[in-house]
Amino acid sequence: MTGSPEGSRNLLLVVAYDGTDFSGWQRLGGGARTVQKTLEEALSNVLRERINVVGSGRTDAGVHADGQAANFWTSSELAPAEMMRRLDAALPPDIACLSMRPAVPTFHARYRAVSKTYAYRFHDGPRPDPFERRWSLHVGERLDEAAMAAAAATLPGERDFSALSNAKEDSRAFVRKLLSATVERRGSIVEVGFTADGFLYNQARIMAA
Repeated sequence: MTGSPEGSRNLLLVVAYDGTDFSGWQRLGGGARTVQKTLEEALSNVLRERINVVGSGRTDAGVHADGQAANFWTSSELAPAEMMRRLDAALPPDIACLSMRPAVPTFHARYRAVSKTYAYRFHDGPRPDPFERRWSLHVGERLDEAAMAAAAATLPGERDFSALSNAKEDSRAFVRKLLSATVERRGSIVEVGFTADGFLYNQARIMAA
């Protein structure tokens, strides 16, 4: 369902997924396995009606998410807790619903998103770690996290980030507000994080590189 059909409810759900075996968030043609398609099929089966899910953003193939918001409309009278229980049973093991609750009729996950956070994990141990292969990039040499943190500290602010993206939008749309840029080491893992009101195409990936 789309829009706000009479007699229907708008529900907000928060999901987490291992993106390794997904072709990104957005529904694609040709039978591609995506997060949006998987959620819609599971919800449609559980609720016995066609469900369209709106995500707060689109992740690329192989990208993981922890706490991504989405919303959908349903005419079902099931309580959110019971709906969530049935949804979890219908979903594959690489995606889970973390929470579900009613939302106001005007809520739209994409347009109401206040901020987004991206995290990039680098493994700089001497040898690749098979337990980290899905979650981090092995770089093969010791990273200087202090120098990385100093560089990251220059990035926050509201400015034109076109030089740090592959965006094709009109130049007037290149301004974003980067709220934070962090670098943290945990053993042999260095995590680089960015939070902003929005990101240009490939902006976070280029800043992390």
